[in-house]
Amino acid sequence: MKHTGTTERARWDLRACWDSDPDLFHGPEGERAGEQTAREARAKQVCARCPIMDDCRDWALARREPFGVWGGMGERERDRALGIDGGRRYRRTAPRPPDDRFDQQAIRDAITELLAGDPDALRERLNKRERWEAVEILCQNRSPAQVAALIHVDPNTVHAFRTKRRRSLAEQEAAA
Repeated sequence: MKHTGTTERARWDLRACWDSDPDLFHGPEGERAGEQTAREARAKQVCARCPIMDDCRDWALARREPFGVWGGMGERERDRALGIDGGRRYRRTAPRPPDDRFDQQAIRDAITELLAGDPDALRERLNKRERWEAVEILCQNRSPAQVAALIHVDPNTVHAFRTKRRRSLAEQEAAA
């Protein structure tokens, strides 16, 4: 989060989620609906006791934060508040490839559009898994903060994703 002054920074440091597990606010890829609902309810309990919940929610809405629980609102709730009908930003523009593989051409096209100045290219053209694959590609030669600025999300969102992805890859390697 960008802070403009010392007083404002001190205020953000009061947030209730400061010492909470980021996985509580940003679910794992492929999370089942029931698990997501339960996790978001626990995250919203943390938000409910936060002294800056309204500021956090306003920040997420102003930046159209696409992932996680912010200021007591989940992804779909923010969509509704912003007037995004039926989770439009999660809808694919083409059918999913067979075997749940990534559509590499769509990812390349969306990254090209993003770098050409369309900040919504990833959200509008790719499904959630493809968006995170694009983020991983972007992080290969950029810092998480630079990627976060490109896609207009909080750097903690990119960091939480990369941490979960590394854990997931390590678990897959250990199982193999």
